[in-house]
Amino acid sequence: MRIFLNEKHKWVSIIGLIISIPIFMALMPYGSFNPSDIGFWMSIGLALFIDIGTNFLLVKFQKK
Repeated sequence: MRIFLNEKHKWVSIIGLIISIPIFMALMPYGSFNPSDIGFWMSIGLALFIDIGTNFLLVKFQKK
């Protein structure tokens, strides 16, 4: 199962993930910058879930 369209898409995805994690930590009600708080890990998990899901859908439904 492929998750990335190509090498450039992989780097765009990684940069998007790096940007989205702090945004979720700052803007979500449960978000936190403290690693001992569950909101920290929930923000990382949410960003990963959205990023991997979006990448999977892009690869699955790309025009061939």
